[in-house]
Amino acid sequence: MTNISVDDLKLINLIASQGSFAKAADLLNLTRPSVSRRVKSVEDSLQILLFKRTTRQLELTYEGRRFIEHTVAMEQQWVQAIGEIQSQKAEPTGKLKVCSLDLLNRRLAQFCLTEFLEQYPKIDLTLLTTHGMPETKKFDADLMLHISPLDEQAFISEPLVLCHRRFYASPAYLAKNGVPQHPRELGAYHTIECSESARVREPGYWLWFEDEISHQVKINSRMQCDELEVAMHMALNDFGIVWLPDFLVRQYVAEGRLVSLFDGKFADSVPIYAIYPRSQYSPSSTRAFIHFMRYNKLLGVPLPPQQDIVQL
Repeated sequence: MTNISVDDLKLINLIASQGSFAKAADLLNLTRPSVSRRVKSVEDSLQILLFKRTTRQLELTYEGRRFIEHTVAMEQQWVQAIGEIQSQKAEPTGKLKVCSLDLLNRRLAQFCLTEFLEQYPKIDLTLLTTHGMPETKKFDADLMLHISPLDEQAFISEPLVLCHRRFYASPAYLAKNGVPQHPRELGAYHTIECSESARVREPGYWLWFEDEISHQVKINSRMQCDELEVAMHMALNDFGIVWLPDFLVRQYVAEGRLVSLFDGKFADSVPIYAIYPRSQYSPSSTRAFIHFMRYNKLLGVPLPPQQDIVQL
């Protein structure tokens, strides 16, 4: 009898979407050997090979592609079933205080908070803004959304969505200055550098990823700022190339005002975490907000939820 769990299916789907055992292991806080063992166990149970492994890349086999076609649908049905069961329970209610980075708060208010409050009319929401790294002594909320985890035993930092950061420029800038064919060429173009304090990297360099390896390129920046939206507006005004998260520029890409360079390849993947106090029980209002933010896909690709929290 084939012994494959729902968690195994989620793991394989995540590996397929990330194209990497290592990235899936990091996102799920698992060791890489344990991920390899679980995939090997599934392959042995099915008596097929799901992935072609080489030193430079990971590809699905024909059988693996067929398997993923079914398991992605199964995972979606599972999530829907759990959501329907939970919706039949007592309606989430009470006060909920959420703290988030200022940029995230503006996206939430613009695109989804009204829908959340309409869906959960018994939740009284307070939205606060943080401008720095998460800290235990400054954690005055039921839940925090942040791109950095809080490394404290008293808190859970649950990966919520995976945000991709790519390179963008306006059509007018590219028409005047040419289109780079690879991130290695970015140093020859005007770039707009944003030095957000929450992100650790070497100033004057941008990151790009190829074959699961991180590379950096020295940029020629005539404009520096400390807010992503400022950098975005400079790019919209045809000044140069920017390196921004997808959720910030999606609207302008759809309108044709910005173009994603390199066909969207070489993206940096950054988890956005839901951070909340560790407890055996989690209030229904907190879990409702986490579930809503994970699956509305505003900020990125949904990551598998943690299952060890009992809901009230």
